[in-house]
Amino acid sequence: MNSGTLALHRRALLVASGALLLGRTGRAALAEGFDTLELSFSGGRGFARATQVVVPRAPAAPRSLPVVVLLHGLGETSDARSGMFAWTGRYGLGRAWERLASPPIAREREPYLDAAELAALNQTLDARPFTGLVVVCPSMPNPNRMRGPETALDAFAECLTDEVLPAVRARVTTASPAPALTGLAGVSLGGRVALDLYLRRPEAFRTVGTVQGAYGVDRAVRYAERLANAPGALAERAVYVATSSTDPYRAANDRLARELEKRGVPSTFSLRKGPHTQGWLREIGSLELLLWKDRALRGHVAATALGMR
Repeated sequence: MNSGTLALHRRALLVASGALLLGRTGRAALAEGFDTLELSFSGGRGFARATQVVVPRAPAAPRSLPVVVLLHGLGETSDARSGMFAWTGRYGLGRAWERLASPPIAREREPYLDAAELAALNQTLDARPFTGLVVVCPSMPNPNRMRGPETALDAFAECLTDEVLPAVRARVTTASPAPALTGLAGVSLGGRVALDLYLRRPEAFRTVGTVQGAYGVDRAVRYAERLANAPGALAERAVYVATSSTDPYRAANDRLARELEKRGVPSTFSLRKGPHTQGWLREIGSLELLLWKDRALRGHVAATALGMR
């Protein structure tokens, strides 16, 4: 290890108490155009104990790339490493990245997009190509199974904003430190937790997203009220809500989108064909989330950009 690497590790450990930067680079991701790093943390009641960071391989100016944190679903909460690799493994983020970087997009498994929807996605990629982000994928325990779920969420939020993000920015020289270039999102249980963490630290993020978020209609209304009243300039905030035709949480996600629209919160709503499954994520869910974050964190948040409402 050279002195520059040692300095990087020392700096990261200083700004992120308890962080152990493992610094392993994933060469298996060569085709997708990114490398991966592994980090671990001791705080946060188990949150981010194992964390994967996806870093674009293409050259970028220092401190220029947006950063997005993605939270996984319930099925990966029992094992830290399963949670850490959920997005790049079971949820298909690597393949989504590759498809976005090399359009045109075509169906790969299931017909969850019709011909017109595929055409709209490819037209928008022609007009504004996918650029790439630093993606942070922490493992997450299930807060519902912890004593004091609200206290656990407080600890998750503190770990994320005070430990994880500073460590990532210390290790990845192209990662922007600006909240205006930082986003948060999650799928299913992770979609609900993403909203909870954002509302605890709205000053740390410009965007928040929930994909097939696992919450009820009443909670959706409360989320909309709190998002509309969160500190910060409303015009700078952007929310992504995605669901599918047979998602058991479709009604709640649709209600959240409608309540946000009613309150004037800038938001994008995506309703696509398909079930609440990892296969749906691999075919379209991860791809659209990644593309939306790539656009929204660079100020291109118009709902019409992806042919969505």
